[in-house]
Amino acid sequence: MSLADEWKNFLARIGLDENAVESELFDSPNEILELRFWASYRGQTLARTDIEASISSNDATNTQGFEFSPEARAQADLKFTYVVTCQIYGKQKEEQKREAADIALLMQRNEALRVAFIDEVETLQDGNVHKEFYSKLVKADVNGKDMVGPFSLPL
Repeated sequence: MSLADEWKNFLARIGLDENAVESELFDSPNEILELRFWASYRGQTLARTDIEASISSNDATNTQGFEFSPEARAQADLKFTYVVTCQIYGKQKEEQKREAADIALLMQRNEALRVAFIDEVETLQDGNVHKEFYSKLVKADVNGKDMVGPFSLPL
């Protein structure tokens, strides 16, 4: 399938006319967000680094799990946990960059996804600024906020 065909399918999926004038396209935040994800899945970004395919496998397993007990579904969820690293996620989040919001949304849409990153903490010791670095692992909670894992390891 060509990129032009994928573009037409994308526009149809989100309910936009492919013949619309460019100024009429993507006038809502949701449409803009869907466009960013569509582009991300075609570039070398975090969204494309096998997350989409891996999580699709998890979705298929969970769909089959509807026939099973809640305990069996929980076991399937445990089997499919994905950890990716985006070492600058903490800094992007602190600076309120769009990339951090995209990663947070990716975690919110994919419950099995965890993101590892380097967190930098500055403290004042004896009048000097002291930097410490920690490895953190987060997932999205039910409200879409980062939920730090059970550990932060000093580096």
